[in-house]
Amino acid sequence: MAQLTLFAEWEEKDKVPNITPRTIVQAALKPVCDEVREVIDRIKEAYLDPMNNRPWVIASSMGKDSTLLCLCIWIALSEIPSTRRTRQVYIISSDTGLENPGLKAFVHESIDKMKLSAVEQGLDCLHAQIVMPDQKNRFAAKVIAHGVPLSTPASPFRWCTDSFKISPTEIFIKGLLAEYGEVVIFTGVRNDESVKRAASIKRNGADEFIFQKYKTTKGKDGTQERKPMKGRFECHPIKEISDDVLWDTLMIWSKFPWKTRFLQLYALYRDTGECPMQIGEMKQSCGTSRNGCVICLFVKEDNMLKYFVDKGEDWASPILILRSIMRESLYDSNFREPVRKSRLKQLDSNEHPFIGKNQSDGQISLLDLETRTDEQDDELPYESLCLGGKPTNPDLALASFTLQGRIFLLKNVLYYQQQAGMELVTPEDIEYIKMVWKQEMGWIENEKDLTSEPVPYYGALVLDKEYRLKEAETTIPNLVVDPAYYAAEERLQYQKQEKEAKNLVQLERLKILNRTEDVTPETLNFVFYVTTDFGGGEEEIYDVLNRSKAVTGNNIPYFWMPVVAREKNRNVFWNNVTFIVSRPEIKTSTAARKFVDSFIESGCNQPPEEVYDWEKHYWRMLKGKSPFEARRVLYNLAMHPKHLSDELKSFADVNDEELMVAYAIKSSVGDGFSWMEAEKARDVCYTSQCWDEVFWSLLYEFRSPESVKQHLIEKGYVPQVVPEAVKFYADINDLELFFGNKVRVHGMRECLNSLLFLPDQHHKLPDFMKNALKKYIHELRAESAFVGT
Repeated sequence: MAQLTLFAEWEEKDKVPNITPRTIVQAALKPVCDEVREVIDRIKEAYLDPMNNRPWVIASSMGKDSTLLCLCIWIALSEIPSTRRTRQVYIISSDTGLENPGLKAFVHESIDKMKLSAVEQGLDCLHAQIVMPDQKNRFAAKVIAHGVPLSTPASPFRWCTDSFKISPTEIFIKGLLAEYGEVVIFTGVRNDESVKRAASIKRNGADEFIFQKYKTTKGKDGTQERKPMKGRFECHPIKEISDDVLWDTLMIWSKFPWKTRFLQLYALYRDTGECPMQIGEMKQSCGTSRNGCVICLFVKEDNMLKYFVDKGEDWASPILILRSIMRESLYDSNFREPVRKSRLKQLDSNEHPFIGKNQSDGQISLLDLETRTDEQDDELPYESLCLGGKPTNPDLALASFTLQGRIFLLKNVLYYQQQAGMELVTPEDIEYIKMVWKQEMGWIENEKDLTSEPVPYYGALVLDKEYRLKEAETTIPNLVVDPAYYAAEERLQYQKQEKEAKNLVQLERLKILNRTEDVTPETLNFVFYVTTDFGGGEEEIYDVLNRSKAVTGNNIPYFWMPVVAREKNRNVFWNNVTFIVSRPEIKTSTAARKFVDSFIESGCNQPPEEVYDWEKHYWRMLKGKSPFEARRVLYNLAMHPKHLSDELKSFADVNDEELMVAYAIKSSVGDGFSWMEAEKARDVCYTSQCWDEVFWSLLYEFRSPESVKQHLIEKGYVPQVVPEAVKFYADINDLELFFGNKVRVHGMRECLNSLLFLPDQHHKLPDFMKNALKKYIHELRAESAFVGT
């Protein structure tokens, strides 16, 4: 089953020993209490149910709950006669690449020993496997390549668990669904974990042992609907097991049937720093802390990491520093794009604050507004531009990390992972990051941006949705937020006096955030709001400032707001753009103004005209597409493989042989940038193992034989390059393909004119040509232009 070998690289390096029936080892099973015995008996009953052959998947974290679940299933399988163990059981555990070294080692050791022990004990139906997120769902890809901020309790999108843990499990399950049609997922959830968890269990099938899995969907009207998920079932065998029973059961095993020891499991909970129980005190509740990702930002202070630091673990201190940097910089507006992708789609559209929401077309721009006459003024329900200096239509919404923010993260992660002896970002991740940066950010490759080093951090500039400073979250040291200081500086600049404003205000009386003990006038930092007029619309502003970022390597948070003025009986509109400048080297508003002016000017200066960059053109075509979709785009381009970069091929997961076949197929009908003789194209296709696969990919959007046939004729595919399987599916013959190609190359009218001189051959024509010819002859006769055959 190919789907289930997707993560074969994580399988053990040593071969499984050759076990014969004579060498099968019988596991020494311990007696269990009545509650656990009841669970085991129900598992056996479900396993032997002849009504279905659904495989079972045990999603295990190797923690206390999933260990008890695995134990119950292992005992149940051991008690079932070998001749009746026909249902396949898979124990899978996710490796996110972000667990602490002790937990990661324990999980991998457990899975390895489960594999060996299952073979040794003759449990041929039981399989154990590590699953990992694919390249696009790893930490490095999501956060550093694509700039997606890690989730926190305040995040509107909580994607981390889905990408890092659920996604690889989902891929595994889909592989089983493709083979069996149905699957049962076992989880170790228990009512004792929390009131919320107990309510969730009750809501999702508490009255049945194995029950249908449902998915909750939200309709356009806001109502929620629970729909069954085809082929998916769930089971919570140990949901009624209490904490006391759980630990009492686990304690009686010095070594579990798969040969990992109880004390190894106990050490994991002891090492969280939140479960200081003793072996003799097991009956107290334990194991409520999260042993998850070491850089998780869902908690403000990571007590688990601090415990490992206090314990003297070498890896913990560097990771704690890295986590602190990542948490502090998470909402730093200097590191975040000012406009979300969803808002980009609305630039210069009806979100304009001058226009009401009831416009029918919803696409009125600044230019549209300026061309309106006095008589049309009543159609514009004006809204207030500003209230108390705040824009009425804010655009800053903390989007993804900027390129500067991503480079900052990569450098620090590479440095601190090296210090910790861990690998959060792999060499393969680096290649993916480079590819995405080039595609999304126009990054020019250089080694400096990929260098491992601890980049000094200025501190976070955190703004609210109205662009005011969030004083409680801003971490810039010695940041002046005193209005008196800025008023004094503005007055002195207006009066053109040379004396600096800070000399007018006593240092000890200034309102300063994050004041350090050695604060001096030289160590003060400032935040300046610099407003400038900008002609044109929002899209132009965005494009210019994006060019500025690319040219200067700097990023400045900004927002815009439209302005209207009355001029000779017409309205004139433009945009005010306000930049929020806070940098350690900028100490005055004059310097901030010069910095902003230089920033804008760099983006306004158009780059010199150059040869069209086809590489960028192709990347734009692939933007936002999955590898499967990207592969189809490259097939349809019909470019020779040598004209496409290795990075494009890697992104689309396509090789030169496949591209060459697509090139031959499309070129044989004149598509693309070249032409190839039909016989030569035939030779390319016939000698390739991927001919059928490529051709079916080209036909992906056509869902019926009729639509495929129509497409083949309209596009003029020559019969030599169409696989026999496609001809059979579409019920099309070579003659039909031949005439379809002639019509494509020469045009229908020229073909019909030629056929007029071959009346004895008309009966051999395919139906679509007969019908076209009949209609053409009728038209000629109607025009009295037909002489007769």
